[in-house]
Amino acid sequence: MDHIPDVAKGFSRDKTFQAILSNIDKLMKQLKQLIARRTRNKESLIETCSEIILSIKATRQQLDEILNQLEMKTIEEMDRLMLSLNNTMKAQIDNCNGLYEEMNNIQDTIGERSGQISDTLAFISHKRCKEKICEAKNLLQSLVEEDYDMKFTPAEEIEQALTGLQVLGTMTITPELTAHPNLTSSETPEKVLGIQEMRRYNVKLQMENPGEISTNGMVLLESGNVVLIDNINNNVKLLNENRMVIAQRRLLSSPHDICAVGNTRVAVTFSDWTKKEIQFLDTATGKIESQDKLKLKHSCYGIVHHDGKLYVSSHYAIFVHEMDGTQLKVLYENKSSKYAIFRFAIADDAKTFYITNKNSNILMTLNEQGKLVATLADPDLKFPSGVCVAADGSVLVCCWESQTVLHVDSEGRKKLATIARNCEGVLSPWCLCYDRKSSELLIGGYYDVLLGLTVR
Repeated sequence: MDHIPDVAKGFSRDKTFQAILSNIDKLMKQLKQLIARRTRNKESLIETCSEIILSIKATRQQLDEILNQLEMKTIEEMDRLMLSLNNTMKAQIDNCNGLYEEMNNIQDTIGERSGQISDTLAFISHKRCKEKICEAKNLLQSLVEEDYDMKFTPAEEIEQALTGLQVLGTMTITPELTAHPNLTSSETPEKVLGIQEMRRYNVKLQMENPGEISTNGMVLLESGNVVLIDNINNNVKLLNENRMVIAQRRLLSSPHDICAVGNTRVAVTFSDWTKKEIQFLDTATGKIESQDKLKLKHSCYGIVHHDGKLYVSSHYAIFVHEMDGTQLKVLYENKSSKYAIFRFAIADDAKTFYITNKNSNILMTLNEQGKLVATLADPDLKFPSGVCVAADGSVLVCCWESQTVLHVDSEGRKKLATIARNCEGVLSPWCLCYDRKSSELLIGGYYDVLLGLTVR
């Protein structure tokens, strides 16, 4: 076997070695250029997606205009037929009235002269009666005996054409994507939630004015009932499993957030930063009954209950308390802005925390020690407000300004999809509540209804 130092003697000056170094340097430059290009490409694709969304909305608007025109023409056709019906029925009524009056006059004339009528008058009256009887029979025979009715049958081809579509248009990528060289067959893409069904639930009380309701927070109880807070009317409302309001209670101050602390018990925080208290309410009787209050040393906005502990946020920190109010620790602190912590949610294992940062338009993710491990920004993530965790551990975030609901991976690093927008009925959303049994996502905001989306 040759000794390596002997074989390698002078190799550093060898042309082959120099060529290898040159080739390595060249390839490194190409890789660096590709990294820069792909980075710019990723940023430009975000803008492209925004432009595509505008194009999709424009397509939707065109369809709306077409449907509006069809609607107007259909209503015009109904008005035309109704006018024709009215004219026909008016003519029939006028003819019947005319004959009735004439026959009534003949009857009255004969009746007034009963016993005194002459043969000549009797003959003339008899002849007129026969004429009118004939006219009346002919008129009655010519008229349809049944009442007129009008029905509308939608054009089947419209519904068939729309239900046959999966999307509004075709998305293409150029050049065609090829499989990543390091992606193994065992790796599968994360499941993206999609809307399967949409419902709307009216939560307006009789004494409330339309459009003057703001569902600022809500929570699902084990019974399937939902308790929501309305910070415009200072109301707490209890909804049954069918999402109908069955009880309500006025509060003395504007509520900010709510969480469940038992099967029927909830805790409410308030928007007034000086209040520094939590109000407990109970729904066991089917009514909303006020219970004790918990006084704390800091302002109380966001609130989550997990494993016998209360996690309460001010606008700049998340505090951990025992149920009796004893403060255990400050999990996280961020004084960069007033709304650095708007709302937050906790993963099932309490090892991950998700925070909506209104001012920075980001979703922040903390570990169980309160260390920031991820931030997520996206064009659809404008004024993130409500946040909740789905059954599979992924995260749902609603955004007040962009009027969207985003699906985010469990690590809080990647947006999987924007699953709902304003065109699906998302209107200035404040809060989310996810029913894991029915897979229904409730979305509350500035309107008289809760939007319920079945997402799987």
